[in-house]
Amino acid sequence: MNRIVEILYQIIVFPIELIIEIVFDLIYRVAENPGIAIIAVSLIVNFLVLPLYQRSDALQDEERRRQKNMSKWIGHIKKTFHGDERFLILNTYYRQQNYTPMFAIRGSMSLLLQIPFFMAADHFLSNLSLLKGAPFLFIKDLGAEDQLLKFMGAELNLLPILMTLINIISGIIYTKGFPLKDKLQLYGMAVLFLILLYRSPSGLVLYWTMNNIFSLVKNLFLKVIPKPFVVFSIALSLSGIAVFLIFLLQGKLFTLKRIVAVGLCMLFFQLPLMYILLKGKFNIFRMVPKGKTDAFESKKPAFWGGLLLSILIGALIPSAVIVSSPAEFIGNEGIISPLRLVLSSFCIAVGFFLFWPHILFSMMGKCARNISGLIFFIAGGFSIVDYFFFSKNQGTLSIFLKLDQTPVFTDLAKACNALILIVCGVILIWLWMAHERLTKYIAIVLSTALAGMVIVNIWTIQKKLSEMPFKEGNKAQEASNIEPIIPLSREGKNVVVFMLDRAISGYIPYIFNEKKELREEFSGFTYYPNTTSFGPFTNFGAPGLFGGYEYTPKAMNERADERLADKHDEALKLMPIIFSNNGYKVTVCDPPYAGYKWISDLSIFDDCPGVKVLNTMGKYMADFALESVDNVDAYQKRSFFCYGIFKTVPVFLQEAVYDSGRYFSTNTDDNVLNRTFVNSYSVLTNLDRLTEVSDDKSNTFLTLVNDTTHEPVELQEPDYVPTNYVDNDPIETGFREDGRGNRITFDTDEQLVHYHANMAAMIQLGKWFKYLKSEDLYDNTRIIIVSDHGRGIQQFKNLIMDDKLDVGRVAALLMCKDFNAEGLGNISDEFMTVADTPSLAMEGIIEDPVNPFTGVKISSEEKSLHDQWVTTSGNLDVEENNGNVFDTSDGNWYTVHDDIFKKENWKRMD
Repeated sequence: MNRIVEILYQIIVFPIELIIEIVFDLIYRVAENPGIAIIAVSLIVNFLVLPLYQRSDALQDEERRRQKNMSKWIGHIKKTFHGDERFLILNTYYRQQNYTPMFAIRGSMSLLLQIPFFMAADHFLSNLSLLKGAPFLFIKDLGAEDQLLKFMGAELNLLPILMTLINIISGIIYTKGFPLKDKLQLYGMAVLFLILLYRSPSGLVLYWTMNNIFSLVKNLFLKVIPKPFVVFSIALSLSGIAVFLIFLLQGKLFTLKRIVAVGLCMLFFQLPLMYILLKGKFNIFRMVPKGKTDAFESKKPAFWGGLLLSILIGALIPSAVIVSSPAEFIGNEGIISPLRLVLSSFCIAVGFFLFWPHILFSMMGKCARNISGLIFFIAGGFSIVDYFFFSKNQGTLSIFLKLDQTPVFTDLAKACNALILIVCGVILIWLWMAHERLTKYIAIVLSTALAGMVIVNIWTIQKKLSEMPFKEGNKAQEASNIEPIIPLSREGKNVVVFMLDRAISGYIPYIFNEKKELREEFSGFTYYPNTTSFGPFTNFGAPGLFGGYEYTPKAMNERADERLADKHDEALKLMPIIFSNNGYKVTVCDPPYAGYKWISDLSIFDDCPGVKVLNTMGKYMADFALESVDNVDAYQKRSFFCYGIFKTVPVFLQEAVYDSGRYFSTNTDDNVLNRTFVNSYSVLTNLDRLTEVSDDKSNTFLTLVNDTTHEPVELQEPDYVPTNYVDNDPIETGFREDGRGNRITFDTDEQLVHYHANMAAMIQLGKWFKYLKSEDLYDNTRIIIVSDHGRGIQQFKNLIMDDKLDVGRVAALLMCKDFNAEGLGNISDEFMTVADTPSLAMEGIIEDPVNPFTGVKISSEEKSLHDQWVTTSGNLDVEENNGNVFDTSDGNWYTVHDDIFKKENWKRMD
């Protein structure tokens, strides 16, 4: 039952809510005031639905007229006849009058239409974090009740009372001359809204108050002013121009986006006047096949266009995204199929492109219906062309449908796209006018083909899910119930290797300068800034990190007769096997891509009896009862639909629709916490509870992979912790300094959130090191902190060599603390690679270590024998890239030696 209600909500209500949110976001960016944005949203939405309400009122008037004309005979029949005879005679009379009792529903259409709009506004504004604590005029907090009236010591809400009074006055004017039944119906609705909204946030009540003011003005226009539509159109046009001039004179149109946003609103206000001026100038009926202007026929192009758009945007594009990595879209605790996102996106698309258009078309005249239907049909064709031919290879996506880089198209690409779409539009119009039946068959074939592709994607997703190693009872543990899993010894030697996925090395001096207490907590560590990985993604960097120089991408490609998956698993098992064979207690946590699976297949360690292996991420987030974690699914469902729109609009609009990955959302992933971040961050916050201390002389070895730095979000400063609602405006400076005269600035959101995530990881590691010191475990523990790769965020100018090589993508973090090491702020400029990790871990404690799979000695000598090969390929899909050698055709190979910061040390290998 709940699923059915959710589906109906997504079809009927969510499209309205999404429009409200987008309009609010656009206005808020310009006005920077939520109260003004609410008023503007109310006005714009009312203007948008005004034709709908006008048509509804016309149907209601027609229903009253017909009821009045028939009332005499209906009364006579009811008075004269009884039982079945009355029923049969009434039905005969209705049939003679071409009337059915179902027409009575039309009389309540305007009231029925208010329900989805009320639900959409209520859900959006009641959950809008921007309103919390935001004042507006005499309202202290738009996110709370207004409590503006004081009466006998009680605080009463004024806005709901004003809203109701305005509603009743509007109803009195509107129902002048109506039967008492209709008047009571409207007054009853006014009282009902008072009851429903009295305890609501004042922002929501302000929205409905503006709706009622609009309704009052509309009724005055219709009942009092002659030619109301003409007067209204002129007033609206002048208002739009006035708004544009006000923003211009106030100096708020200082960016191109703001100029475009306000300009579009101003043009929107001109539409009614343009309609009056141009009405009758063009024969719209020529836009449909000859003899096919009937209302039923004119819905056909709209239906086929809507069906194509629904399948493509709502189902095919989401399923195509999920099929590449189903594990990343699994719900909380791995128990919800990612196919829920496809279903939700499809329902939203059906609402947008089929349900509401059908409602609108049924209320339009022939002229508007014909042209609107044809526009929908053409839009369906345009979307297919844009998606399949112009929206490929735009980069990698996060689970919030955010690309690693904003898509940019050349002027030539935009011109080609526009030209092709014009030709496509002409062909579609000609086909529909000249070959209607053929066009219908083409639409059926296209719809079937798209649906078939969706079915294949869903089957593949289900197959991949069935192969994932889910286990029952894998629920998050609360701090009080956490079982220690990391054995450390006070008397023996402990070796710990932390892999922080995508940790950015360049941030370390700035992090330690901002949080100076970290220098003491990280005492004995040496920082190696001159460190490179071998590729920009985990499948390139992790094998060398765990297995050494035999497992760099270049070395793995040379073993072309073996599967990549097998070589990758060898690398993961290399250090655990060696340490286990030398008597160490070995623990492996979250080995990346084990079994070449997105959710690590721990069974690859079944032949390693001395190794304890487990996945930790997601097990310890029970203490993070954050609303924003629960909002992840809702945000993803919205993002999937909006991502489908982005992929199918013309090229020149894609950057605007993409909106830097926000898709005009008022709740971006700055506030909607990435589940992966919380899953991983909660492991770091519980490291002390996960540690089991022993007093024996046993030696231990631990590898732990953590994604805190891989899925960055904005955190609450100055402690850099996740909260429901982040507000750093009073604190954030927009730059950091390293204490040596160097400064970095945060010019993009991506730079800021990466810094926050790296800071959060270092703070939690520092707390664990402090704990180790308190337990006399620090001096006898060797600790290596290393990342598998970096990130090309264009923040460190000394890492940008040219347009094609951003070394930041492969610059890796490396920090090491040896046994009994001392000193604060140790820095080494020695050239290092992530493949030095095994040698650093075994140095001095494992005599002459040898790779158990190849028999080759493990050392760092390979680094000095030749230049190191590094790939810039973006092919990170471990399932598609699952042959015997890496497919790096989408990138370049480079060699580097001695110093990664010198451009002359990098050589491109063609």
